[in-house]
Amino acid sequence: MCDRMCEGGRTASLPGAGEPPSLGPGDCPICGAPNDCAMVAGRTPASCWCMTVGDIPEALRIEAQRRGGDERCICEACITAYRTTGRIRRMVA
Repeated sequence: MCDRMCEGGRTASLPGAGEPPSLGPGDCPICGAPNDCAMVAGRTPASCWCMTVGDIPEALRIEAQRRGGDERCICEACITAYRTTGRIRRMVA
């Protein structure tokens, strides 16, 4: 998962009025919170938490791509929330 999702290069910045936030490779494309990606932190993909969560739900992958985050890892909280509630989390400010 990390080896496929965490190679983006955008830098984080505060969003302007009416603009979505610009996220960096260490930010979740769903909620904008830190995704705790091992590769972004310079560690091996095998050491990433995402290697133990199983398949990422397709709805989250589609939403991540829709939000321009097809190169960033979805955070564990978004995956857990979707699996628990069936809902996709909102972007945090």
